[in-house]
Amino acid sequence: MADSPGTQRTVVFVADSSAIAGTAGGAGLARSAVGLVSTLQPNDSFVFIAADRPDEAKGPAFPGTPRFDVVSEQLYTGVSQVSQPDIVKSLSKAYNLLNSTGAPGGSTIYLIAGARPQADLGVEADRLGPTLDLLRDNRWPVMGLALPTAAPQVTQFLERVTSRSGGEVVELSASNGLKRLADMILRDESGGSLASLDDRRLSVNEVLTSPLSVAPGTSNIRLIFFKEDPYGSVRLTNPAGLEISPEDRAESSVTQTPHVVIWQLVDPVPGQWTVEVRGMEGSFSSWHLASNRYAAALVSYGAVPFNEASTLVAYITENGSLAFLDDVRVMARITTPDGAVLAYELNDQGMTGDALAGDGYYSGTIPPVTAEGFYNVELQVVWPEFGHSVRSQAGFEALGFPTIELTPIKTDALAPGQRARVATVMVHVDGQPYSIATDSLSPLISSNVDTGGVLEVEPQRLLTGGRAWMYDVFFTPEAEGLHTINLQLELEYSGRPYTYASDYMVVSSFPPPLPSGADPVQPRPETPASPAVDAEPDAGFPWTLVTGILIAVGALSAAAAFYWSTLTRPYGYLYNDRDEPVVDFSGLERGIMMRLFSKNAVRGHELDMPGLEGLTFRFFSDRIAVSGRRDAPSVRVNNQPLIGHATVQERAWIGTAGRLYSLLLAAEPTLEPQLGGDDD
Repeated sequence: MADSPGTQRTVVFVADSSAIAGTAGGAGLARSAVGLVSTLQPNDSFVFIAADRPDEAKGPAFPGTPRFDVVSEQLYTGVSQVSQPDIVKSLSKAYNLLNSTGAPGGSTIYLIAGARPQADLGVEADRLGPTLDLLRDNRWPVMGLALPTAAPQVTQFLERVTSRSGGEVVELSASNGLKRLADMILRDESGGSLASLDDRRLSVNEVLTSPLSVAPGTSNIRLIFFKEDPYGSVRLTNPAGLEISPEDRAESSVTQTPHVVIWQLVDPVPGQWTVEVRGMEGSFSSWHLASNRYAAALVSYGAVPFNEASTLVAYITENGSLAFLDDVRVMARITTPDGAVLAYELNDQGMTGDALAGDGYYSGTIPPVTAEGFYNVELQVVWPEFGHSVRSQAGFEALGFPTIELTPIKTDALAPGQRARVATVMVHVDGQPYSIATDSLSPLISSNVDTGGVLEVEPQRLLTGGRAWMYDVFFTPEAEGLHTINLQLELEYSGRPYTYASDYMVVSSFPPPLPSGADPVQPRPETPASPAVDAEPDAGFPWTLVTGILIAVGALSAAAAFYWSTLTRPYGYLYNDRDEPVVDFSGLERGIMMRLFSKNAVRGHELDMPGLEGLTFRFFSDRIAVSGRRDAPSVRVNNQPLIGHATVQERAWIGTAGRLYSLLLAAEPTLEPQLGGDDD
């Protein structure tokens, strides 16, 4: 042990052998505890000290070797008739062994004690004080294992020893005590938690059969059986109906003790296994713990802006590499900062937020989160056929992101050629002013006339570094018309690129209407009144009302015609993912009703292109807007989910139903295939 490099943990068992021998079933419980610890900590070295012979420490020995079985036997046999157990000296010996080998933190001392009378356990606990403090400082806790007949003063002694050294006390029993010991070890080893297969009381003639579903990708599975009866048999059958033998070391290994049986299966065949128990009486419980080479991971894009819809993207890994699996489902359970749990299913079918079907990335669009804070995400890969799932933990943070508040000032009767302040802009995060670089804010304008005007954004007051948070918006119209204005914010925030578009506002550069009551038409000269007899046929007919209605209808028709003339006809081209032109909007054959009532809009069904059926393209002089129906397949525009509508610019791409399209606004390609060339 002195030659040990000090990097391997050591487990020291200190046992009051006379208490074990004097307790009914004590040897079986002690053997079961040693077997359980050594199986769950197979890479540690073990040392055994009998408290009546503290100078005869045996070890080190390693689990699974013949030497291990030999040196551990001294805990249960060969009780000295001359020497009395000395717990103080035994624990001091254990400390000296750990200290001399430079044992790393996490090494552990297990103290097995029971109903043996002691002169004064309180005095012994005080004598151990300095040693226990040293054990705690080195992170070498003492774990107390109390035999079933332990007297109250023995249990109190174990509690004082373990609490001062940083350990815990377990009351050994054939079921609950050993199960609690297993849970503690798995917790400290970060080995997961046991899942229950069965838990019941058996009669001696009863045969218990329990199913065990093993999922694809399972690399290792542990089956742990806790039984009150030291006799009986446990059999394991694979999906082919073949019984697995303990001697078949190529497929499995088994640890058998009086009250614990542990099977370990390496790369088990996926499917339905069967556990069969015979010849046992009393309490029995079975548990399993599986390790799977598959795991789910969440793609991180940085913090998520709250009050905005976002997309979760996850993928499945096999030993750290991207895996493609069939017949699985990926679920996400999101726990909000206030404890609410939201469940979503992610998909790789090009729907509801997924950009491309079959690419191995499972996505889903989630509604806006409404609170700042950290959101825990539990990802589950589910095999419905096997009723099994693999869980992984992830999370994301939701923060307030910069937004634009656009306040109109003057929107009507702008004079062509004259510059006017039409709005102010405030950039803020949750109402708190947030300064940005002036080039992060871009004005956008769309007009119903060819020459719309000049739109300018100027900071009201520059801060350090040429930044500002309040801006004025100026517009100089070049002709009479209607103009739609909005602003777009593009910056790096919280470690990720971020884009935000303000609300739209409409300004008019038409002249103001005439004052109420004004009549620009000169009145006709008065004419002599006709004789009364001639006026009688027209008396009572509402000529004034009819004339007003005709004038109103004419005015509305003229306004509608004028508005229709300002609409922009479809233009631009769609290309597929092979850079081939597939749609020419300007040359699209359309019915007369579509040309009349949807002059500037093209519905997706008119294009006869897969995945675009639920979209609508609206055309303006300098941009194209895309919107989609709620029941339409998932669509992404420039890698962002389409929610409501989006404005697309030159070379924007649209992803839907596993296909990619790119949009050109002003190109003039031919839709005829290009023949010839060096590659033909």
